[in-house]
Amino acid sequence: MAQLLISIAASIFLLMGAGHGALTLRDLKHPRAFTPQDPALRQAMQQSSIAFHPTINLWKAWLGFNLTHSLGLVPCQVRHLINILACRTLPVWQEQHNSSNYQTTNEVL
Repeated sequence: MAQLLISIAASIFLLMGAGHGALTLRDLKHPRAFTPQDPALRQAMQQSSIAFHPTINLWKAWLGFNLTHSLGLVPCQVRHLINILACRTLPVWQEQHNSSNYQTTNEVL
């Protein structure tokens, strides 16, 4: 049951992260998803540079922030899904996962 719930949660976050990344990439050419509703604000973001690097404007930094966070989310969730799949299909992994490497208190006494 736990594996099913983790798989569902990982799938949801994977889809949301991939969608977020796709919308961010689309906004590079045609800003619609992550742009402010006021066009003057986006223009102001494009004209203002950040202190880190003078050639990077605030609009590029905003899109970069969104893209890096979505790209960080996708591999993490893919890893969760692969682990769940490996646990269900690989008998060696199941044996290692189900066996306990810790001694119980009864075995110690």
